[in-house]
Amino acid sequence: MQVDGEACKVNPSIITLNLLNKAPMLAKRKGSKTTVQPITLEPMKLSVQKISMYDYETNHYDKNLLRQKATCLGEIEVSPVIDLEQVRKMVNKLQEDMKPVQDGTGGGSVSEPAKLSPDWVFVDCEYLK
Repeated sequence: MQVDGEACKVNPSIITLNLLNKAPMLAKRKGSKTTVQPITLEPMKLSVQKISMYDYETNHYDKNLLRQKATCLGEIEVSPVIDLEQVRKMVNKLQEDMKPVQDGTGGGSVSEPAKLSPDWVFVDCEYLK
């Protein structure tokens, strides 16, 4: 598989292209002097979910099972041109801002949400609801 002309090795995966031909690109027009208005890109809301590496490695082939195993951390709003380091900071902040949760036993005990590992990785997984 190649992305932007560079070869990359991926494990067996299902790759879905859903923003095909929608990325802004610079191109030189041949023989034309007209100016093109830049496209305004709308911010996107992304659902951030957490899954253990064990669950991912065990169930990477089944998107619905991954969704069942994942824990929702919340939503973030990002620009379509933001880089992953900025998104990483936003996800870390989302994790830090999570409030303690009460257990479902009715005993009134409060537990801290599980922290993300400092070396967590992105998994791009789109699924149909």
